[in-house]
Amino acid sequence: MHQGSKKATLVLKILLGSLPVVGLLAGVPYFVDFLNSERRKWQGLHEYRIHVSTYVSELRGK
Repeated sequence: MHQGSKKATLVLKILLGSLPVVGLLAGVPYFVDFLNSERRKWQGLHEYRIHVSTYVSELRGK
């Protein structure tokens, strides 16, 4: 009897221990999407800055 409850506790510990891993694996696609959208935002910002700086230098050139 005692052996069985010990085994059950072990199984429970393993399940609880693997929960964060499962959660992380489930969260990976969302995290990748988030990173991609952030990168696109920063890329857009960078392109915008280049556009503005070329525009300003053209204004100064005239």
